[in-house]
Amino acid sequence: MGITAPYLNLITKEHKFKALKGNLIVIGKQTIGVTHKELKRIFNLNKLSVNELFSIKKYDDQTRHAIRHYDQKFFFDHDVFKCISKHIKYNSLDRSKYEGAKYIQDMNKPLKSNLYNKFDIVIDGGSMDNLFNPVTFLINTSKMLKKNGRVFIGNHFFQTPGAYLAFSPEYYFSFFAVNNYKDVKIYIAQAKRDGKSRYNYKTELFEYKPYFKRNKNYDYFDAVKNMNTISNVLVFAEKGPNSTNDKIPCQAQYMDENEVDWKKKYFIYKKNKRKLVKRKTKSNKKIFNSDHFILLDSNF
Repeated sequence: MGITAPYLNLITKEHKFKALKGNLIVIGKQTIGVTHKELKRIFNLNKLSVNELFSIKKYDDQTRHAIRHYDQKFFFDHDVFKCISKHIKYNSLDRSKYEGAKYIQDMNKPLKSNLYNKFDIVIDGGSMDNLFNPVTFLINTSKMLKKNGRVFIGNHFFQTPGAYLAFSPEYYFSFFAVNNYKDVKIYIAQAKRDGKSRYNYKTELFEYKPYFKRNKNYDYFDAVKNMNTISNVLVFAEKGPNSTNDKIPCQAQYMDENEVDWKKKYFIYKKNKRKLVKRKTKSNKKIFNSDHFILLDSNF
């Protein structure tokens, strides 16, 4: 499991918008596979100090990727998150204790009652796309959150070697919208070809919206041609006082009058002040040639 450079950048921007504080839990111990140079750039960009982090001389020797690349001296995830905010209490969860998790929970199975409404922030980086039962995972994650808590999710958008699953942004948006979350923002980060590793790379960052216009001669074969790189869906969702946890949405093409039209929540979310990334390009480049996606930054 791991936090990529673009994902970390977005997390720090979320902290700048609304400070991270309270009980934080990561689903699967996370490798922060980001070089020291890139960490400094991300922290400086978001007006955070790295001095305390760089005074730490103990590096990640628990997660698989960090052990494999120990010469790069990746920082522990708990040290990075505590450097972002001193007002969090770090916790980790996994299906076993092999990476030192505090809480043991198989996220394929229903959540243990002692984890209900316990955390202010839940972070997943590549756990959900590596298990068999993603619906239960998503419901469990929502149940773990306190009211007004936030969940950050980063998983594969397009199938990649080594990943068990991949997810569309609709999958996440529809779930959080139908469960009446207060806010949902979803991004697609497409890795640029000059990436140095599977964690440390720049991306073209797109924002997702559920509404689109499609040409009647839309070519599905042509649409998939530009998906030729690592691509992740990055989700930021904030729970409200009246949010639920286990309503199941219907795919948009099959909704009838008995279904909740989750797409309409977009107009509520659009009014919210959470604008983590300002658009820095006038390019109309699209993913899948679809107006679902707006390019925000060509070098994020």
